[in-house]
Amino acid sequence: MVGGGHNGLVAAAYLARSGLSTVVCERRGVVGGRGGERAPVRPDFTVTSLSYVVSLLPADLVHDLQLTRHGYHVYPQGPYFAPRADGRYLRLPARPGGTAPGDQ
Repeated sequence: MVGGGHNGLVAAAYLARSGLSTVVCERRGVVGGRGGERAPVRPDFTVTSLSYVVSLLPADLVHDLQLTRHGYHVYPQGPYFAPRADGRYLRLPARPGGTAPGDQ
C-alpha cells in the first residue's frame, strides 16, 4: 500500500482485515492525509483542517472497521448559517429533523 492518507488507510485496513499482509508507506511524518493536518484556532488549540470530513464516513465503514472501538465518535455541531455575497444563505438546524432558532 502506498500513501497514508485517509483513503490509503481505509484500503489498507480492508486488505489487512481480509487476511493480507499490508504495509502503509507515507513520506510525511504524519498519516491521515489532509485529515491529519493541523490548523491553529488560537495559540493553545488546533484542529484538523478537514475534521468535518470524518463525520461523513459511511456507517458501514465505521461498523466494518470497528472504529468506535478505537475512539471514533462524531460530535454533532450546529446550527449553521453560511451567508453568500448574493444574499442567498444556507441555514441548518442544531439537530437533524429540528428547526433552526427563529424558524416558525
